[in-house]
Amino acid sequence: MLEQKLKELRESINGYYLHIHSMLENVFKAIIDMDTAQLEKIIKSDERLANEKELEIDEECIDFIALYSPRGKALRIALMILKMNNDFERIADHLVNIAECGLRLSKRPGYSLPPKILDMYEGTNLMLKDAFKSFLDEDAYLAKDVLKRDDIIDNLHSESVKDLIKADMKQGNETLIDTFIISSNLERIADLATNIAEDVIYIVEGKSYKHGHYTE
Repeated sequence: MLEQKLKELRESINGYYLHIHSMLENVFKAIIDMDTAQLEKIIKSDERLANEKELEIDEECIDFIALYSPRGKALRIALMILKMNNDFERIADHLVNIAECGLRLSKRPGYSLPPKILDMYEGTNLMLKDAFKSFLDEDAYLAKDVLKRDDIIDNLHSESVKDLIKADMKQGNETLIDTFIISSNLERIADLATNIAEDVIYIVEGKSYKHGHYTE
């Protein structure tokens, strides 16, 4: 029974991941296409569903721990799902921030996302995919590879900020600020993907791995 319930928890968090991943891909497609209807859906509907899923999975995890008193690896998995559930809700919040910027940018004819922001999106999207795949496969090697990529996103964010500071002010301060907000939220999503990867290493190896090395 414990293994069946743990399987159900995995299925629940997988459904939540698919929803969050869809939000991430859809928000950038919508900004590129200037699809305001899709951006409004993300803000008004998709986030609400994300919040509902978080509450449901929180309850599932707490019930599982209370009813089955899992130990060892089963407990670590349940606790990781609980933590990842919170990470996904935070990612949804960041995506809403990006969607709100997209709505404002859609009112500025001729705007397009800078190439470095698009590179950040591609890299962050892949980090999130691989972080969750490492959880499904219990693959510590892939999780450590995800951690290495965080520096790439951080560097792209720093370069984006420098580009915005040097940008032609004819773009307008509001446009530059919204572009900065998008970059910052992507960088935070990448950080949350690294949190997931670190937790996978703990599940697989039973040791805490932070900032590129094991901790006591």
